[in-house]
Amino acid sequence: MKQIKYLILAATVLYSTACQDLVQGINDNPNSVPIEAVSAVGFLTGAQLANIQVQLGHEQRIVSSWSGHYVGYQNLYKSLYEYALTSGESNGFWSYAYQGVVNQMRYIRKTVPSDKLLVGISKVMEAHSIGTLAAAYGNIPYSEAVNPEISDPKFDSQKAVFAALQTLLDEAITDLTGATKRVIAEDLHYTGDNAKWLEAAYTLKARYFTLTKEYDKALVAAQKGISKPENNFSFRPLASNNLQDKNLLFTLFSGSRTGDLGNRTSYLITTFLNPAVATSRNNAKTREAARRNFLLLDDRNANNNLGFAAITEPMPMITYAENQLTLAESATRTQGLSAGLTFLNAYRVQLNGAKLFRKLNATDELKYDPLVAADFEAGGLENVDNIDPARALLREVIEERYIAFFNTWMTFNDLRRLRKSESDISVKIPFNRATATRHPERIIYPQNELNANSNAIEPAEGLYFVLEVNK
Repeated sequence: MKQIKYLILAATVLYSTACQDLVQGINDNPNSVPIEAVSAVGFLTGAQLANIQVQLGHEQRIVSSWSGHYVGYQNLYKSLYEYALTSGESNGFWSYAYQGVVNQMRYIRKTVPSDKLLVGISKVMEAHSIGTLAAAYGNIPYSEAVNPEISDPKFDSQKAVFAALQTLLDEAITDLTGATKRVIAEDLHYTGDNAKWLEAAYTLKARYFTLTKEYDKALVAAQKGISKPENNFSFRPLASNNLQDKNLLFTLFSGSRTGDLGNRTSYLITTFLNPAVATSRNNAKTREAARRNFLLLDDRNANNNLGFAAITEPMPMITYAENQLTLAESATRTQGLSAGLTFLNAYRVQLNGAKLFRKLNATDELKYDPLVAADFEAGGLENVDNIDPARALLREVIEERYIAFFNTWMTFNDLRRLRKSESDISVKIPFNRATATRHPERIIYPQNELNANSNAIEPAEGLYFVLEVNK
């Protein structure tokens, strides 16, 4: 794992292509600025741009296509959709996380250790990026990662990485709580608002406790997490002509990948949210036409996108929706149906007011009436197959998460978390290939790391190796 010696001036890099490794050759840029000449805060923007690619870039689109949200129609994305993933495909993903985020954030901590605001932000950023990698791959380098004295860092177990990230987030929370609030223009997400960074840190803690199935701890953390949609941790494009600062899907559809990847025939659009399908989410208390239209993408003409892929549409990464649905799930699991239902209904109030997505057409049906305990009793509106009422509520929460986590890693994470252990409440997505008998369980290690690190060993089962937290 090579170390970065120079800071890339990344503001113009992020959107130059939507599906290739944007930091390839990062150490060979003849126009790079020596690291010593750049102030610590100058590293923040570049790291945040790199993290946006970790969370919303090419690899995320791949796993979303494995999760029933996208379809690869032609060229590279068709092969990837059909599970033909090669080790070279995730070189950029790995590089963005370790080189683009972790190395830069640790430089900030080394350079200005007394700046509690910057230090706290740097720890949340590192936890966000590394946690996404651990969920994607399983075992990854962390305790020895980005150490210039260790050329072949060891691979820590997935659970060990998540435990270390919980400690890092606790440190971040302490730093941010004690920080002096100030405006940081280089902070693309919260402009230095430590209260919002604190909420994001707690939601990340709840996310990772959910992934490790420590639901009691997830409930505690989420109670201090993102408290309203306005506090979402998102990429907010400005559509600047100079920086090509646009929604990443809009960029994908308007570039060389026009028509390659979309969702017009996906399971999410044609079945799960489709009012014309009897097994869809729609019923007397829930009508999904407005949200379906918001999420429907036009991959063949980018300018037709007015919803999720509109040119300046924010792209969520850590959200109120995630936090509230984590509260609903973890409360149901640990405190029972009544507690979980309270959190779910609070969330449905936001949906009903179109606060979590934009209603594109006045005629689009939108309805999220409050649910009651009787809806989850045997034979009730949300329990036609007569399972345990609390399990029926959990199923409703998981289905809602399946929609709310569109275009994020969390959909893939949930599917794998529940597929083997809780099939009664998991979302049943179809296979992408007629001959397939198993769904992918991870992405495979990048070729660059396999070549450079003797400790990097790809499991024999490859894509289908079940990760530690999902067994």
